[in-house]
Amino acid sequence: MQRRNPLKIAVDTSFILTVILKRKDTQKAESLLRMAAGKYSEVYLPSQVIAEVAYVLEGIHKYSSINKLSKLEIKGIIEGILNTPKVKCKDENLVRKALDFYVKKNIPFGDAIIVSDVIENGINEILTFDRDFERIVGMGGSS
Repeated sequence: MQRRNPLKIAVDTSFILTVILKRKDTQKAESLLRMAAGKYSEVYLPSQVIAEVAYVLEGIHKYSSINKLSKLEIKGIIEGILNTPKVKCKDENLVRKALDFYVKKNIPFGDAIIVSDVIENGINEILTFDRDFERIVGMGGSS
């Protein structure tokens, strides 16, 4: 079992969405984030949190008064999070490549993460019934 690092703290999806969507606890969340940035050497952002944030932002207009966000706007929000000082994502390069596929190939972010991971591992085919993968050059689907 790996030892815990007392100089790092992680954030989850609900925390990030509270800041982005200006929920009732936004001021508290922003204050906690400033405290964490001062106290910890790293604020860890799991890639799963990024995927969940993208998923929620894609559909938020269905449940609130927020207008539908474009993929480019969502990409900008996520890049802003990744560019925040002390925020670290272990899979940052993978996420950034996925953001490019997400916007340029107009595929769901979850699929973009899969494509980025598969390509990074030197694989150029995928067993799938999902037509989104056909939009990626060199990613011939085997279904």
